[in-house]
Amino acid sequence: MMAFITGDEGFLGRHFREQLLRKGFDVGGCDIKSGTDCREFFNAKSWPELQLAIHCAAIVGGRENIEKNPLGIAENFELDSAFFRWAVKAKPKRVIYLSSSAIYPVRLQTMWQQERLIETHVNIRDYRMDKPDANYGWAKLIGEMLATQLREQTNTKVTIVRPFSGYGADQDDTYPFPAFIARAKRRDDPFEIWGNGTQTRDFIHVDDLVETALTAAYADEPGPMNICSGYGTSFIELANKVCEIAGYSPTYQMIRDAPRGVEYRVGDPSIMIAFRRPRITLESAIEQALGM
Repeated sequence: MMAFITGDEGFLGRHFREQLLRKGFDVGGCDIKSGTDCREFFNAKSWPELQLAIHCAAIVGGRENIEKNPLGIAENFELDSAFFRWAVKAKPKRVIYLSSSAIYPVRLQTMWQQERLIETHVNIRDYRMDKPDANYGWAKLIGEMLATQLREQTNTKVTIVRPFSGYGADQDDTYPFPAFIARAKRRDDPFEIWGNGTQTRDFIHVDDLVETALTAAYADEPGPMNICSGYGTSFIELANKVCEIAGYSPTYQMIRDAPRGVEYRVGDPSIMIAFRRPRITLESAIEQALGM
């Protein structure tokens, strides 16, 4: 069995690779980090027969990049369109498209509402859709449209998943979980938190994210499907958990002019749990990341 992953050296791509190798797949991939732009691979004249193609390649780089480099983020439009043009020609048996919770309307992600986001809050067939989160949200929204068209026009088995705040110890430190772990290991005092600390996210461990996406794909679930825990954790709460497990009590310093994103982003996992429930708790992941 052959699988191919775009962005296979990125955070999600590495974990998909590891999981697929454990399942007995031969895994190929391309990543700009290794000097191979996936668009160059797509221009090849022939491809191996693929049981699975997973599209992880994207320009993200954390909240600061999303807000301060909108034109760089716009490159995702090109990456996605190139991937789907390639998929029409290469004909993989199955495709997993990694969308994002950033596609949900910003107006639903406020502290006063504290509403779980449901897949039907976004309807790609309704062109009166509300504003998603920045250029990254728009790119993923268009990506979902292309994924849907691939499924409907070619009968390819396409699964669209919407990960919420995926995290893990080997994630880039521009994201809150690894950044907080690093501060705790250094015993930072004061302990910096971007924004006012009340911004809330739905954290899902990368291993749960990957296994859930693969399970849904091989159950022929088309999606879109949230991959989330269904629980909100504010940045202050995350810092408290990290510092408590690390065994120290620093003073928190709020960096109020830093990028902070939406106030409250928590998903509804109702569709997801029909296939698989998350198994890794935030507390156990913190312990592991701290080496405890």
